[in-house]
Amino acid sequence: MMLERVLHTTYTFLLDENGVQQLVIYRGRFSKSVSIRVGDIVKVTRMKAVFGLSCYLLMQYGACHLISLQPDEEELFMAELNKRQ
Repeated sequence: MMLERVLHTTYTFLLDENGVQQLVIYRGRFSKSVSIRVGDIVKVTRMKAVFGLSCYLLMQYGACHLISLQPDEEELFMAELNKRQ
């Protein structure tokens, strides 16, 4: 299950029928997709995992909701997110 999540996670920016920007996180066949309004994103922080061997992004959105993201190219992801906000 973890292998499915690692290999098949995608992050897609969409414009819904109401004209609202959405970030859709698809984590493979065994997990539900998560849809987050880009306007609800409060803060994105770059974090280091155990012993600094890997990095991830910690996103805060809505009323104190947190989600971790691991895009391939963090800088490009952040640039696109900032452009859409």
